[in-house]
Amino acid sequence: MRNTFALPDSFHSTLNAYDLQPTAKKSGLLIENTQQHTLKHIAPTDVSDALEQNGALIFRGFGANIDDFTKFSEQFSNQFSYYEGGGLQWRSLNRERVNNNNSLFTTTGGNIGFYIPLHAEMHYTGSPPKFLWFYCEEAPLDKGQTLLANSRVMFEALSNETRDFFRTNKVKYIRDYKNGEWQQSFNTNEINHLKTLCAEQACTVQSDTDQNVCIEYTQSAILQDKHQQDCFVNNVLVIHYFEHALESGLAQAYIPDMKKQASPVKARMENGERFPDRILLDLAEAAQAVSVPHQWQAGDIILIDNFQTLHGRNESADKDRKIYVRMGY
Repeated sequence: MRNTFALPDSFHSTLNAYDLQPTAKKSGLLIENTQQHTLKHIAPTDVSDALEQNGALIFRGFGANIDDFTKFSEQFSNQFSYYEGGGLQWRSLNRERVNNNNSLFTTTGGNIGFYIPLHAEMHYTGSPPKFLWFYCEEAPLDKGQTLLANSRVMFEALSNETRDFFRTNKVKYIRDYKNGEWQQSFNTNEINHLKTLCAEQACTVQSDTDQNVCIEYTQSAILQDKHQQDCFVNNVLVIHYFEHALESGLAQAYIPDMKKQASPVKARMENGERFPDRILLDLAEAAQAVSVPHQWQAGDIILIDNFQTLHGRNESADKDRKIYVRMGY
């Protein structure tokens, strides 16, 4: 049965030809094709308007292959990230490039099925991507759903204490890479090029005589949307989870080369101190409450506004899951 939800005809006429269903907790809009249409039938301006209104769009039933996905995403961005300085582009977590395309990647950890908490992509730099594009070539047989959450809804789910805490405490993101590690993360062997890339991302970088580097970026965890409403847009929870998994040894259960060790990526208060446990617990509980899982089907495409919508991933034991990502500006 066709859903009665519709976008205004004056702005979204091409999308109103499809079944439109808002997802739970203001986490996005499902656009399901029950016609014999392809993505070429959708006007790019309609997609842009719908994304601004909904924060995330899920395209289903368009029979898209990876080439269709690539061409579709290129209608909305003329610049894509090569993931230089990706915080989790480290050892076996490194993303692999797909089809010899320098801006098309596997997701973090590839087919390693660990849980990834809600986060905004690359907000530990001053130049995070505006758009995230996900494409499903092969859906996981069990679990492995991508999690979506409205960043405004996430902020509202926090306790008053946590909201006030982040209003008065900025987040310092710290990335410590040894010589041999930053080359992988930034896709360069030249330290001067590394420093140029960091400057473009509004990050500071310090290096020692052995060319080990420390990269820092400080930013508020709370950003305001176009209506001047507070939204929780950052990488605090995912970095804390990653750091805890390394320090406790839990990461080795999923990734054999991730032995108990200090994390190269950290999120701290601006003064360098760790976040209070009660604050981190409140973040985790709020994220659990607002997360909406998307069960993938082959050919699905998700477009995310990286400021309006947070994303994550449920745990999965299915190593054949093939989800690809592009990051656009």
